[in-house]
Amino acid sequence: MASFTNQIGYLTGDKTKNQASVIVEALKNGVKESPKNEAQILIKSDRIEVIISTSYMDFSNQLENVKFALRDYKYEMQIL
Repeated sequence: MASFTNQIGYLTGDKTKNQASVIVEALKNGVKESPKNEAQILIKSDRIEVIISTSYMDFSNQLENVKFALRDYKYEMQIL
């Protein structure tokens, strides 16, 4: 699976592209993907969707990293 920086979908217009780049940059500062891909975290913000692959062992740590990285943004998070 591609890294979460390549998982952005539904981008239209400059505002959405700018929001996507800000969110991806925030996630890159602390959120780490796992090659094990045992669990996935889906993050939705407006029309942006990002999937982060993680291991069972690191799952709760990555949830906290996402919450911290996106503390200034409105988003939804789902466990896949």
